[in-house]
Amino acid sequence: MTTSNEKSYFDLHITGLGYLNRIREVKPKKGDSFLACDIAALNGPSDDVSYVRFDARVSGSEAQHLVRRCIQAVDAEKKMMIGFRLGDLWTDTFTYSKGKRAGEQGVSLKARLLFVSWIKVNGKLVYKAEPKPTETDERDLEESLTSDVAASQQGAAPASSEPVTEAADGNAARPNHAHDAALSAAGLPHLSLHDLRRSFSSLAEWADMPVGVVAQIMGHKPSATAEKHYRVRPLDLLRKWHAELEAWILTEAGIEPPQQEEAAPALRVVA
Repeated sequence: MTTSNEKSYFDLHITGLGYLNRIREVKPKKGDSFLACDIAALNGPSDDVSYVRFDARVSGSEAQHLVRRCIQAVDAEKKMMIGFRLGDLWTDTFTYSKGKRAGEQGVSLKARLLFVSWIKVNGKLVYKAEPKPTETDERDLEESLTSDVAASQQGAAPASSEPVTEAADGNAARPNHAHDAALSAAGLPHLSLHDLRRSFSSLAEWADMPVGVVAQIMGHKPSATAEKHYRVRPLDLLRKWHAELEAWILTEAGIEPPQQEEAAPALRVVA
């Protein structure tokens, strides 16, 4: 009989959206320095918003990287709005040293910034994290809330799911200009890369593509023992199912699929 000493934890997280301010490096008297920021989280009805301030320590390399990329824009006093997830909430008391409340005690809400789901600069979406399968419902709810608030706070922003990359000038930039150019050339409305992934997953079911094949093409981790250890699919098998799905989509759209000898490996526009 074996026993396990592994502990389990119950996480309490706060999710929302708010303005990013006061990005700074904190150097305590004891311990290592750390990255911190202020988040003015939006609260209440969209036509009468109030703000709740969090003094957050940025945790995790990904969150730290994204927040550091925002320093220049925050210093330039641009409106930096983020979707966030906080954890380890606690309160800290302090004494006001100046102003009308000098000498009075105040309370500061402190937390760890664990995850940044999206970033907007002056109302323009410049980053959106690729959602994990278990986060889909939470992300959809967050996006629905964001659309109303964004319209009242700083104007609507185009939907996007592209990651932030570093442009030549060091600022945040979208990497998939080629994707946008292709949509424009084809006269199609805006579609993010993640929109295409969702469409692929949904249409694959209509075409009776095996779930394991869909997951493997999309790059998801195996979800069962059989998938992990007993199913081996070569690329030729994945290609077969991918070609069948493409032919099914074209047929449903009333477009004659190209014959095998006519098919070329390059991308093509069908109409």
